[in-house]
Amino acid sequence: MNRPGIYRLQFPSGHYYIGSSKDYVTRCHQHQNNMKRGAHDSIRVQRVYDKYGELPVYGLVLGCSLENLQSEEQKQLDEHVGKPACLNIGRCAEAARRGVKGDPHSKERREYMRDKMRKRVFTDEHRKRISEAKKGKPINATRTPEANAKRSASLKGRAISPETRAAISKALTGHKPAHSKAVVLKNTGQVFESAMLAERSTGASAVGRACKRGFSAGKMPNGEPMRWEFVFIKTCAGTECKDRWERKINTCKGGAL
Repeated sequence: MNRPGIYRLQFPSGHYYIGSSKDYVTRCHQHQNNMKRGAHDSIRVQRVYDKYGELPVYGLVLGCSLENLQSEEQKQLDEHVGKPACLNIGRCAEAARRGVKGDPHSKERREYMRDKMRKRVFTDEHRKRISEAKKGKPINATRTPEANAKRSASLKGRAISPETRAAISKALTGHKPAHSKAVVLKNTGQVFESAMLAERSTGASAVGRACKRGFSAGKMPNGEPMRWEFVFIKTCAGTECKDRWERKINTCKGGAL
């Protein structure tokens, strides 16, 4: 059942948040659930809830058609954003990731963001702070033991149809996990036949993940961070060229493909 319109979350403290949805009741329930989980998208909304400990009440400000949803929300944002009690940050109803499913970023923007993340370097102090913050916390801190037990029970005995098995098999055919791919230590040019062997030989950890995300893993004897990269082994007449490791090229010097 669709109930499109502009909604308002009203906190007992006087703060409020304005949004729009094709089903405002469902959307407001999502807001409340995210607050209770400590995972609300708006840091302002989450902080108000954490401080006062009371969920906001919601109400319909204006019912409208789906075609007029964004234009009506824009009017509300123009009127309220900037007021002391208003928790909205974005001033544009058409801003990226506001009610848009999937990834609204362009291909160029995604490449730019990916490149920035890969080049990011963590200092020793930053790594130490991350490590201290995670000590003593369970890996899956968002789920209670009861929730984990319920999820486990729901998955036990689940039957997978032959069609699903065939689809999974097709998707995984030819796929190699990250820890079994060849990697190169960029600092020295040394090549290892798998990330697992690289970890055993150098003492580094999470080499496969470092290759995928562009992070460092381990340190050289001089203290320099180890930089890793996947190696693409080309085939020569159907066999692997063990004596040639060609990276990011489409031809193999050992013979015709």
